[in-house]
Amino acid sequence: MTNSTFIIVSRFDPTHSLVGRLFRARAADARQGESLFILSLSLFVLVLVVLGTIGWTMLPYVRGAGSDVLAPAGVAAVLLIVATCLIGRRPEIVVGVTRNYLTISSSGGELRIPFAEIESIARVDDRTFYRHYRRYAETHAFVNRIPSELLLLRVGGVPVVLGIESAADLGTLEALLLAGTKVSGRASSPVDAA
Repeated sequence: MTNSTFIIVSRFDPTHSLVGRLFRARAADARQGESLFILSLSLFVLVLVVLGTIGWTMLPYVRGAGSDVLAPAGVAAVLLIVATCLIGRRPEIVVGVTRNYLTISSSGGELRIPFAEIESIARVDDRTFYRHYRRYAETHAFVNRIPSELLLLRVGGVPVVLGIESAADLGTLEALLLAGTKVSGRASSPVDAA
């Protein structure tokens, strides 16, 4: 078997911005951090809109024509929010298949899975991933953009999901894994096995 490499390309994601990474690092798991970030950012923007509206309403009473002071401060505040909260990218993920191992690496580290530890290989559709595996805290999801089909591996009872975008690459990866492991075929019902 020759070495093969598959790349899951990076993509824009505000939850991987400076503030988003801070929330994800302090939360119990990545999904909780993502949810807290989105909720906090939404509430912060709502408070800014309300305070801006109140400020512009009170401006004539405080100062005659004081828009020359507040406009640059407002622009600076918006630019600061965009720079720290909205600019972020998910890292590129590289999936490599060697003779005895499946290697998954990104900027967060590397996961090396011996073929002997892979218990099952199955394809799941995007809805099953979203409704079941994305919510399951034990799932190791290596997905940036969610394709219509994802590859689900069971390693020690823990689901590992790979989001290879190209259908041809997904089929090639699945064939390489089936050839290298002792797994006979696809699991019949991957959701029931969880």
